[in-house]
Amino acid sequence: MRYDASKSDLINNICLFQDDAEVNQLIRDLSNELGFPRVKRVLTLYFENEIRLRCDENNLFLGRRISVKTTETWREAKFKSKFLGTLLNVLFGAGLKSAALSNVIQLSFPEDQEASVIYLSDTLISEHQFEILCHEDAKFKSETIQKILKNKIDKDKLIHRTSKIVDESLVDDLGVLNEKVINFCKQVNLSLSLSTTTSYFHQISAVSNDYGELVTVFEQITGYKMLGSAPTPKIYTADLPSVSIIIPAFNLGESIIKTLKSIDRQTPDVIKFEVIVVDDGSKEPVSEIIKKVQDDLRYEPIIIRKEKNSGISQTRNIGAAVSSNDILLFIDGDVVLTPNYLYEHLLRHKLVNKALLVSFKENAEPTDVRISYDAVKRGVVMPNYSSDLRITKYIDKDTMGYYSNNYLAQGDIFSILSETNYFRTLGFGRRLGNFDLPSMVVGHNLSIPKNLFYATGGFDNKFSGYGLEDSLIGIKAISAGAFIIPVLACGVYHINHPTRRGTMEEIRKEFEINSDLIAKFLSGSE
Repeated sequence: MRYDASKSDLINNICLFQDDAEVNQLIRDLSNELGFPRVKRVLTLYFENEIRLRCDENNLFLGRRISVKTTETWREAKFKSKFLGTLLNVLFGAGLKSAALSNVIQLSFPEDQEASVIYLSDTLISEHQFEILCHEDAKFKSETIQKILKNKIDKDKLIHRTSKIVDESLVDDLGVLNEKVINFCKQVNLSLSLSTTTSYFHQISAVSNDYGELVTVFEQITGYKMLGSAPTPKIYTADLPSVSIIIPAFNLGESIIKTLKSIDRQTPDVIKFEVIVVDDGSKEPVSEIIKKVQDDLRYEPIIIRKEKNSGISQTRNIGAAVSSNDILLFIDGDVVLTPNYLYEHLLRHKLVNKALLVSFKENAEPTDVRISYDAVKRGVVMPNYSSDLRITKYIDKDTMGYYSNNYLAQGDIFSILSETNYFRTLGFGRRLGNFDLPSMVVGHNLSIPKNLFYATGGFDNKFSGYGLEDSLIGIKAISAGAFIIPVLACGVYHINHPTRRGTMEEIRKEFEINSDLIAKFLSGSE
């Protein structure tokens, strides 16, 4: 049930706390009972305490105060956040150039059957604030909500306290916006400019990848490092998003059997998933291979067979088109997932609306005992993914990249992950040698919200052969305001195999063709 604040039988209970430790415990208890919260940065402006403007990364709400029974609430109109500049200009034109203003972190918890719960940090009244929207006679199953309501502040006291809040100027004599508004726009990658540029290069050069606030919230709730290698306890299982796992398949042989079994071994069991295998015209139909182990799987994959090979981009797009779940996980049919892979990715997707998540790989021979079928049935141990090019300590000058004349100088070495603070400082178009933020997106394992994937337009069918179709997804996701975040608490083994696409020289030529395509997309000429 989604609560509508305009209905007269709903009451917005404001509950205030001063003790940081108590609040942290309440947040953890809510996460245990209701599930992981959604995190947003929210800008709120109160004009003369009668008009309210709220904005997050996606939406903007303009409302006026109304009285509802024993309390007061807001009736609001909804817009896209890109209209923030337009609405501010309208309000300024009406003479409203000062306001009580806050730029805070908001945690929105999955709803109890009787209430909607929001936590706001660092509020205008200088205290931790929980808002509980519910029916007046609601009875709560959540013990934590009952505890929070003991700190409810009544209507008169709230009006008295808010009346003492000092307004700030929103624009100075030179027309420069308030710094809090500017900082908010930077934090959520929201432009107030009316520029109509379509160049992806300019778009990715204008946005940050600093997701530090999400790290703080994750660690506040779980007590575990969001960017650490230690697995997160499987206690935050309520209301996890569902996931569609999309596997393109072309002449994979029996390696896909281990891939499917590693999915079967995922925990906890409450995760809702579907597996879609798209056979891109393999000589031996994938369906015949899967028949050999179907009785050993707890699920039945959806198998789509194409008679003619059309390339990995179209194959992945077909899988996405028939998917039915919230999150899309793209993996190759020759990787083996650690048993906690889905949980770690879905937990982070629950936390943030716009994120493309990547994990790292270790290459392993088919005969490696760590990825034997029996080992996969038990659940594989964590791979040693330090050799992954995105995390490796050394990058040599011959590594292929798509920026011409930008190869590393002889002897240059660096660690991408540590050099960029886990990609956080790789925003604003920054490059390290041949590597930038989009090139951290690799298609053998990545997860993305379905609505964000659709916003990118999917994988581009112009790319064929080896590489970079996944980097373009990264470029488009970043342009849409998404963070690229690594997940180190899980990983994959990549099963080594002879190349299926020709010689290394042919692969290099394909890569160069695709590099030219990327350059055209970045410049806006494609």
